[in-house]
Amino acid sequence: MALSGQVPVESTAYTFEGAGGMRDQLEQTILQQLQSDNYPLPATVKNVKGGRGVLGAIAGSKEQCVVIDVADRFTLNIACTTVGNYLYVGVYLMTTSSILSGANVTGGNKAWAATIGDVFQLQKLNSYYSVALAITEKSFVMLGLKQANSGYKREEN
Repeated sequence: MALSGQVPVESTAYTFEGAGGMRDQLEQTILQQLQSDNYPLPATVKNVKGGRGVLGAIAGSKEQCVVIDVADRFTLNIACTTVGNYLYVGVYLMTTSSILSGANVTGGNKAWAATIGDVFQLQKLNSYYSVALAITEKSFVMLGLKQANSGYKREEN
């Protein structure tokens, strides 16, 4: 799977200090929560190839992330990257770049809603994105990660 032909439409990022070794555990917890909460979103952990900085600092770098196929030309990607003692997590609603050609992406939802041309499709995509955020944040709690002044920090007993 390559993300080089996709661009993020919405994104949220988190930083966890002291949780550098928890990437695989977080990905598995997210998958388990989607299943146990009975969300009808098929998700898998896939190896992806980043492009121009999208989920990869170097074009063509290989990463893995939780991928949820939500609609034609749209995916949700939950990327977990470890750098030293830090765990960085990003939740992205991605689309093919062709759907946004000519749209003012910086204009937010209104710009790409007009490009999609279907307010109900936009509502569905926004709800999928909200579910991905909720499940990801629920997984943080389940793994004992908590927010600190510098971002999220693993709670120590």
